[in-house]
Amino acid sequence: MTKRGIERLVREWQTALRLSDWRIEVEVLPELVVAEDGRWAEIDCQRCSMLAMLKVAGRRSTEDIERSVIHELIHGLLDDAVSYHAMLAEAGLDKRGQRVAVSEMLMLQEQAVWRLEDCIFRLAQEARNVRTQVVDG
Repeated sequence: MTKRGIERLVREWQTALRLSDWRIEVEVLPELVVAEDGRWAEIDCQRCSMLAMLKVAGRRSTEDIERSVIHELIHGLLDDAVSYHAMLAEAGLDKRGQRVAVSEMLMLQEQAVWRLEDCIFRLAQEARNVRTQVVDG
């Protein structure tokens, strides 16, 4: 998929997820695999400036790219590991305890993001199918 096509998907999902006030830059990397778990995209957010950099593997199927965009934008809504550390420090946890707790929270968050992404993508797919049937029908 071209960079322009990925940017169109990002804008569409940015609007759907009510992130229109964010500036999201897109970088397309031909053979990107950013983690051992095989992810094809990553997002780096700066909440205070409402800016995010989304890196996406361009040589994937349209569905894989769209799912990755949805997944990473959901992370943009939820990620704030710095505040996790601050809250845990205030609660009296030492550095090791903070690392363990944040690691566990991020794992649980990742599981939730996978579920949300799947649900959102399936609903969007069904809506597209209904629109196609109405237009063709």
